[in-house]
Amino acid sequence: MSDEQDPVASAHVSAVIPATVTDAFGHWFAGLTDGEGCFTIKKAHSEKNFAPRFAIKLRSDDHAILALCQSTLAIGSMHKAGAHSSNNVD
Repeated sequence: MSDEQDPVASAHVSAVIPATVTDAFGHWFAGLTDGEGCFTIKKAHSEKNFAPRFAIKLRSDDHAILALCQSTLAIGSMHKAGAHSSNNVD
């Protein structure tokens, strides 16, 4: 069953997206995600549980882009990965 046919899934998704997210931001963020995003699913401690994760890695001088994503979406955390790594937003 698709989300269009499932009112509970649709209501859940719209309840999670902050009102500050415009269509223009959504389209821009989709492009950023397509180019720089990473989706992973990791087995949790139990064999029956999984932990999904989404991350965007950019260079340190692109910190403002990650800050914009975090403030607009009202979710996530940022940290500097290592000396040879990039900024992350999870």
